[in-house]
Amino acid sequence: MHILQTIEHLLDTVQETAKQFQLTHEDYKVALQTASDKVTYDRIYDEYEEKYKEAMKGFKEVQISVNRLCQSTSMMKGYPKIEAIKLVKKIRKIIKNQLSYHKMERCMREE
Repeated sequence: MHILQTIEHLLDTVQETAKQFQLTHEDYKVALQTASDKVTYDRIYDEYEEKYKEAMKGFKEVQISVNRLCQSTSMMKGYPKIEAIKLVKKIRKIIKNQLSYHKMERCMREE
């Protein structure tokens, strides 16, 4: 049952992180579009790029953890095993969607 609780907690965390990532991505998109000058744009983009890299690294680490948890579920039986498999599928789907986010490209802006 401990593995199932771990997977449930991981699903909650991944869902919240994914939602925050999407909101942050959109915020940066708007900020880049409305940047008043090249210096501001470059500063915002550099910050965005760093956050993007951190988020992708985090999602990849979760992907590795989920794979390890999957190996543990193979020893489970009955309802907990079925529930754990369903939750893992949800987590994998969220991670796949997040990893498919393309980083925004830096635009060359004139002063």
